[in-house]
Amino acid sequence: MENTLTIKEALSQGYKYCGKHVDGWQGLTHITDLTPEDFKFSEWHVISKDEQFFKFGKDEISELLAEQISESEADETGRDDDQIYNAIKAIDFSGTEELINEVLLKNGYYILTDIKLNK
Repeated sequence: MENTLTIKEALSQGYKYCGKHVDGWQGLTHITDLTPEDFKFSEWHVISKDEQFFKFGKDEISELLAEQISESEADETGRDDDQIYNAIKAIDFSGTEELINEVLLKNGYYILTDIKLNK
């Protein structure tokens, strides 16, 4: 059975936004902004109630930087060992992780659900 909510039901359950299942970046539409006309040519689905946040860990930062820097350094110098890679991996990127995640926490996103929205 398909999960379906009316606009009134969705709002009473705490949903605020809706969207369409299409490829790529999704725009958020306030459920209260929908008109009967919007349902003629599009199928709308509610968007998750809770905002999600992408996080990037210090181990991922370390790996990304060690890989990029050691490859760039090797291209320039001809180095063929893991000295630079290992030196970069040994750095504690905890502070960098905090700075990056502070930025990411200001740029949340929502997930489109499979709950269909009806007038």
